[in-house]
Amino acid sequence: MPESKKSKYARKKKVVYDRVRFTLPDLFDEEAVFNLPSARQVPLGVQRKLNSEPGVMENWLLENVSGDDVEDQIAAFDTLSGEEVKEFMRAWQKASKADAGKSSR
Repeated sequence: MPESKKSKYARKKKVVYDRVRFTLPDLFDEEAVFNLPSARQVPLGVQRKLNSEPGVMENWLLENVSGDDVEDQIAAFDTLSGEEVKEFMRAWQKASKADAGKSSR
């Protein structure tokens, strides 16, 4: 089996995301705090795939949940539907100080 060649485009350092914490007091207890990377740092690859790969944003979020209660956060995330998902996204964007559809630059 041939040796795999290291890409010259491989990152030298692991990406470290700024974290944001927020609650959804209309849906969950005030102590239910979501801990996610800032919406301002969603990778370009995820943004590019939003219209062609359903679930790409959700999968990225789930892969990057952090805190002592990751499983509980994921379980709560999985219960969201319809308008609740929109409320979650608005709260995440607000905590990230990011506007939907606008560049962070």
